[in-house]
Amino acid sequence: MNYRGFTLIELIIVIVILGVIAVTALPKFLAISSDARASFIDQLETSVKTANQMVNGKLHIKNVVKQQHNSLSQVIDIALDGNGSLETRLIWHYLDNTYIHKWLDASSDTIFELEGITHAYVGYDFDNDGRVKDDNCYFLYVQAQSVVLGPSYEKMLTGC
Repeated sequence: MNYRGFTLIELIIVIVILGVIAVTALPKFLAISSDARASFIDQLETSVKTANQMVNGKLHIKNVVKQQHNSLSQVIDIALDGNGSLETRLIWHYLDNTYIHKWLDASSDTIFELEGITHAYVGYDFDNDGRVKDDNCYFLYVQAQSVVLGPSYEKMLTGC
C-alpha cells in the first residue's frame, strides 16, 4: 500500500519550527506596544507645550476676553473658544495644571492625576489603583511658579 501523509517526525519538526518563530516574534510584538505607549506620552508633552504657547500668545491679543482674578494677581481667566465664556484658567500666563486635561485628546486608557496644587500626571495605570506615578509611564506637568519661571515638563517612560 502507498499511503500519502506526514510522518510523526515531519510533524514534530514543523511544530518545533513554529515554536521557534513564536518565541522570537513575541518579544518584538511586546516592544511595539511599549513603544506605542511611550510615543503617546511624548505626544502628550508636545500637546501641552503647544497649548501653553498658544494661550500665552492669545493672552496678548487685545480682542480676547480675559479677566484677572480679584485677589490673586497671578491668576487670569481667558476665553479661548471665541464665545466670551472664561473657560480656561492661567497661572502666571500658563495653563493651570487642573485645566491641561481639557487640552489633551487622551485615550480612555490614560488617567489624569493631580498631586498637590502644582503637579498633574497623565499616563497609564497598569495596576488599577487610580494612580499613574507608581506605574512609571506618564507625563508630568508642573505649573508655572512665576512669569519668568514657566511650567516644567517631565516624562517617565521606564514602565511603558
